[in-house]
Amino acid sequence: MESNQKFPSHQFNRYKYIIENIKDVIWEMNKDYVFTFVSPNAKDMAGYSAEELVGKKMPDFLSEESQNYTFRLAKEHLNMRINGDTEEMILHDVQFICKNGKVKWVEISAQPMFEDGRFTGYIGTTRDITEKKKYERRSLRLYQELFYKAYNANPLDMFIVSMQNGTIMEVNDTVLKRCKRTREELIGARITDSGIWVEPSERDKYIELIKKEGLAENFEMNFCKNSGEVGTMLLSGVIISWQGEECVLSIANNITELRRYQHEMVHLDRLNLIGEMAASIAHEIRNPMSTVKGFLELFKSQERYTADREYIDLMIEEMERANVIITEFLSLAKDKVVALKLENLNEKIKILLPVLLARALKDDINIKLELGDIPELMMDKDEIRQLILNLVINGIDSMSTAGCLTIKTFKDIEGITLAIQDQGKGISPEVLEKIGNPFFTTKENGTGLGLAVCYSIANRHNAKINIETGQAGTIFKVIFPISREDSTSTLINR
Repeated sequence: MESNQKFPSHQFNRYKYIIENIKDVIWEMNKDYVFTFVSPNAKDMAGYSAEELVGKKMPDFLSEESQNYTFRLAKEHLNMRINGDTEEMILHDVQFICKNGKVKWVEISAQPMFEDGRFTGYIGTTRDITEKKKYERRSLRLYQELFYKAYNANPLDMFIVSMQNGTIMEVNDTVLKRCKRTREELIGARITDSGIWVEPSERDKYIELIKKEGLAENFEMNFCKNSGEVGTMLLSGVIISWQGEECVLSIANNITELRRYQHEMVHLDRLNLIGEMAASIAHEIRNPMSTVKGFLELFKSQERYTADREYIDLMIEEMERANVIITEFLSLAKDKVVALKLENLNEKIKILLPVLLARALKDDINIKLELGDIPELMMDKDEIRQLILNLVINGIDSMSTAGCLTIKTFKDIEGITLAIQDQGKGISPEVLEKIGNPFFTTKENGTGLGLAVCYSIANRHNAKINIETGQAGTIFKVIFPISREDSTSTLINR
């Protein structure tokens, strides 16, 4: 080994072979970080000969950032070693400035040396890891790119929020599109100020669950839409480190339509059950009632019952009311025969308008028509007439003071819609959950069958009923399916 360095003779034979053949640079330095020995292969790694390095301070060959990091780490490790808290070597990556000015990443392994209990310096190795760092950077960029694409292309809302103060740290593009806000407007704002939480206590439960379990899966909560409506979402979250802070990465899945669909399925099951009952017993009830009513009419015409005619009229009136209820009850039968023909919905509304106006004028309510250009529909005209009457009368009854009820028809990507919009007080969540159930009513003299009949009629026409409600009123939307030809035409026109 060609070197003018003084090398301890008792170690020379033992380590000579290793030093001359190992790729790592072996070195010793005193407590002032001055090299006292450097193996010859330093020239291959850094361009400096061993003689050029011995007597020089090791930190002088490091970048400024690496110097600060090395000094701090060495001091902390030495204190731990003196206190007996560790036996491990110092292992860290630094940037080493070569003789030609190029910067290489090297891995330093070092161990403090002691003589008679006194700290004298370090012995260690240096390994060139520049290619490894390049590979890691390429891999990191790849993972960052994959994360960025997966994060922003995800159709679900994703957001990162600080656990310390609830500050929004990052959101994906889906959130920006839904909120119609810029990233600059959202980042830095507090999640509690976003207005999405119907019950702030739900967010507290969500965070507590994550703190306790480390993650949360499908945490169901209510949220406020931009329109003011209340929806349902599933939140899943996990604790991550982001920009040096402990944060929660959350994914929000809007299941409002799923819950609405499930509610409709339960509702239709109830209607089907009631319908089966109606088909089974309604006729059996109506027949004896007709007999009783016939005898009452007979008694009314006889002179000996003159004094009782007031009571007889009352009984006949109640029998007729019961007959109306049974007729509506029969309308719930799922196997009721319907005569579907191509009809114009707008024409049916216009024909009914005088009847609707007469009913509305009694309550000082105006009816406005906004009928769009829609194609003919396959419908049972008598059932659609009943549907329109029931929905309009319900809308009129919901308005306690003078106002305007609007009847709209239009065509869009969902289908052909009949919308009845009132200016009432809206429907409370408790009532909305039960609305359409047979025999459920908020009216003093109601039967609770009007809306149930509407749902049955819609079901027989393969239509669905959506309800939008708020303090400004309620809109009942009956959405009829659109044919494939009409759907294609709608897409082209849009």
